[in-house]
Amino acid sequence: MRYRQPIIQTPTEEFALGVSFARRQSETSILGIGFPLARGADSDGQTRLSILRLSQEYTRRGTQQVLAARSQFSIGLNLLNSTINDDGPDSQYLAWRGQAQWLRLLAPNTPPYYCDRISNYLHRN
Repeated sequence: MRYRQPIIQTPTEEFALGVSFARRQSETSILGIGFPLARGADSDGQTRLSILRLSQEYTRRGTQQVLAARSQFSIGLNLLNSTINDDGPDSQYLAWRGQAQWLRLLAPNTPPYYCDRISNYLHRN
């Protein structure tokens, strides 16, 4: 489930906020029998996550260049029977990812210069 709302929207500039919710589940097994191969899985090899994501996006377009930036916070929630462990990884976490892209035309009739994915990722469990 995802919702995205533009706050500023012009032909040359856009700023938008978004929120989404995801439910993820995985299972590991050996010969069809659930087994905790993944770190943080329960005794049956299952992990369950409920994730709230908050995002911000900014784009600025001109005749010579485009700048795009995106920031996303992912928050693991203790909802809907999510995996909770006393020690080790579980479904409660906070992560931030930031990305930026810049495209600039250096001269007419030449390919544009492209700087892709200047990114950062922080995680706390």
